[in-house]
Amino acid sequence: MQRPGRLFRDPNFPQVIEEANQAERILRYQDLYKRYSHLDLSSPSDRPMAIGGLQDRILRALRTPGGFGVFDEGTKKKGLRRSLLWYRSHETPRLERIHFNSYRSAVSAVLSWSWMAYMGSIDYISPAFGGVQWEDLRSPWSGGGNGISSGDARTELQGANSALEAATRMFDLYKGYDHGLPN
Repeated sequence: MQRPGRLFRDPNFPQVIEEANQAERILRYQDLYKRYSHLDLSSPSDRPMAIGGLQDRILRALRTPGGFGVFDEGTKKKGLRRSLLWYRSHETPRLERIHFNSYRSAVSAVLSWSWMAYMGSIDYISPAFGGVQWEDLRSPWSGGGNGISSGDARTELQGANSALEAATRMFDLYKGYDHGLPN
């Protein structure tokens, strides 16, 4: 497998990502976003637009919808779920929400579940490929009439539904935890 960092030096970008297998694709775009999140832009609100061109080229090469650092490759492939497994890197003491000013920036809002909505560097949780049972998850790009179309996601939301939809289950915080209380 080619190292993800080589994506930047490849003269065939983004075709090289197109030719990669699913695991390599995910590792390559996660590496791109990790590196990008470490950059110190003059204005934090420029974050989504500064990477927009690269992201658009990758989305076109993969023939998949997405935006804001998220790739929705449908229910069979797990790009959407792995795109959402970002967290604050150890170099960043805390993440702060970016305030987008529609007069200064072409982007007036970024989805709250996207790392592009926050200042600071990120990393990704990396569960074993093929070793996770994923739940159904629907993104705004999944269609159904109310979602965001691929091209709209990188700029204005224009009232589109920006929710992630997933089945929920009851969660008992104390189940399986020995907290010294009687059952």
